[in-house]
Amino acid sequence: MERLLEVCEMHFAADRLTTGVGGTAVGCYREVQALDPANGEAVEGLRRVFGKYAGWARTALERGDAARARGHVSKLRELNPESPEVSELEAGIARLENEAAAAREKEEQAARERIERERREREAREKAERERKEQAEAERGDHKEREVQEKNFISIGTGGPRGVYFVVGNSVCRMVHKEAAEGRRSGRKHGIRCSAPSTGGSVYNIGQISQGNFDFGVAQSDWHYRSYNCSSNKVTCFKKLRAVFSVHSEPFHIVVSENSGIESWNDLKGKRVDIGNPGSGQRGMMELLMRAHGTDLDDFALATELTLLKTAKALCDGKIDAYGYMTRIPSTHMDDVTRRCSARIIDLNGAVEKRLVDDNPYYAFATIPKGMYETTDSDVVTFGLMATFVTSSDVPEEAVYEVTRAVFENLDDFRNLHPSFTNLDPEKMIKEALSAPLHLGAVRYYKEKGLM
Repeated sequence: MERLLEVCEMHFAADRLTTGVGGTAVGCYREVQALDPANGEAVEGLRRVFGKYAGWARTALERGDAARARGHVSKLRELNPESPEVSELEAGIARLENEAAAAREKEEQAARERIERERREREAREKAERERKEQAEAERGDHKEREVQEKNFISIGTGGPRGVYFVVGNSVCRMVHKEAAEGRRSGRKHGIRCSAPSTGGSVYNIGQISQGNFDFGVAQSDWHYRSYNCSSNKVTCFKKLRAVFSVHSEPFHIVVSENSGIESWNDLKGKRVDIGNPGSGQRGMMELLMRAHGTDLDDFALATELTLLKTAKALCDGKIDAYGYMTRIPSTHMDDVTRRCSARIIDLNGAVEKRLVDDNPYYAFATIPKGMYETTDSDVVTFGLMATFVTSSDVPEEAVYEVTRAVFENLDDFRNLHPSFTNLDPEKMIKEALSAPLHLGAVRYYKEKGLM
C-alpha cells in the first residue's frame, strides 16, 4: 500500500492527474480506496487533485481564458460535482463569457455606427458634387439635357486589418477600380466604386450582408455553409446568401518532428501528440480526425493540450512528436518551425479524408507545393477550409457580374497581391468549398468564359 501511495504522489507531482502515460493520480488514489476504503491519504490525495484543478481554473479566469477554465472545471465536476467551489467557478466562467459577448456586441455596434456614418458622409459628398455640376452647367448657359450617371458604391466586409481577409476585400476593390473607365479613354463604364473596411470577420460579414449594410463579404467556408443551411445559432440564418467564388485555402497541417518516423495519420499511434487546447480550432479538427480514423487518446503515448504558441517550441525541444495547425499557405508559423528544427508536414489525403471532403461541402483538398518550406521536398496534400467571397441575391446581377469580371479578367494581378493567392485556379474558384448557390451575376460571367 505504501508503494502504491508513493506512485500516486509521483503522478501528482508530475501533474499526471487525469490523463498521462503509465497511469494518473486520480486513478491511483481510487485504486488505494478500492483496497482500503478508509485510507485517509487517498482521500487527502483526491482533495489535493481537486485543489490543483481549482487553482488552475482560477488562474485561467484571472487571465480571461474562459475555455481553459471550463476544461479544468469539467475535471472538478467529475471529482466532486456537489462542491460549492465548482458552482462558484462556473459562475465566474459565465460572467467572463458574458463580458466577452458584451464587448463583442459593443464592437459590432461601433462598426455599425461607423458604416452608417460613412454612408451619410458619402451621400452628402455625392449630393454636393451633383449640385456643383448643376451650378457649373447653369453658369455656362448649357441648358441642354444631359444624362447624369450616378456612381454605384459597393462595400465589402473583410476581417482584421492585419489578416488575409482584409487583403482579399481590398484586392477585389483594386481590380474593380482598375477596370473602371471613368476618367480614362478605355475601360468598363460600370460606374462602380468600392470600399472594404476591416471587420470582425466571417460571422459579422454575413450578418451585415443579410441586413443590407454590406454588398459582399469574405467568409470562411464552414460559416458560409452554416449560414445558408441555418445549421448554427452562432451565425445568421440567411437563405439569400449567394456564393461568388472561393479564394485561398486554409488547410489543416499535421506537423511532425524530423526523426519521429511519422509519415501518415496511422503513424501517430504510440507517439506524443498535442491535440490542441480545449475550445480551439486545432482541438476541434483533431477530434474530428480522431473520430473519423477511430483513434482514441489511449492510442497516443502522450496527449498534450498546449496552446498554439507553445506547440512549435515543444516540438523543437523534443517534448512532443506531432501537433495540428489550421493555417493558410504560405504560413510564417510553418516557415519558422521547419527552419528552426527541420519539422515536416505530412499528407492528409487518404480514404478517411476523402470521405470527410465528400460529406462536407465546406472542406476541400489543398496542395502545399514542393519547396514551399525548407523541409517540403515534395508536394504535400492535405485538406481543410477555404476563404469564400459571398453576396446576397438582393445585390443586382450587373454589380456582381462586374465585380466577378474585374477579378477574373485581372487574375494575374490579383495573384500578385498576396502570397496566399499565388496558386488560384479559376476552375477551382467557382466550385470548391461553395455551399450557397452561385449568384446569377457570377454565373453569367462564368458561362461567357466557358467555365461552366
